[in-house]
Amino acid sequence: MPSRIGRALVSLYYKYSPRIAEPVSKSKPLRFVVRCALWPVVLTASIFLFSPIAGWGSIALCVIGVLLALKRIKVHGQALKSCFTIRGDDDNIEARN
Repeated sequence: MPSRIGRALVSLYYKYSPRIAEPVSKSKPLRFVVRCALWPVVLTASIFLFSPIAGWGSIALCVIGVLLALKRIKVHGQALKSCFTIRGDDDNIEARN
C-alpha cells in the first residue's frame, strides 16, 4: 500500500477485526446491522476510487445532511416540548390546551 494512511488503516483492520468478527459471525441480527453500517463506508470508498473530489463532495453532503437533520430534530423537539406539560416522571405527561 503506497500511502501511510492506507497502511495505518490496514494495520488497524488486522489488529481489531478478529475480535469484532467472532461475535458478529455468530449472530445473524448483528451481521445484518454490521452490513448496514458498512454499506455507506463501502460506497464512499468506491466513490473515492472513482474520483477523490467526488468522494470529498459526498462526505460534505453527508455532513451537511446530518447537521440539517440535527437542527430539525432540535427545532421540532422544542416545539414538541412546548405542547406538553411534564410533571415529575414520564408517566405524568399531559397535553397543553
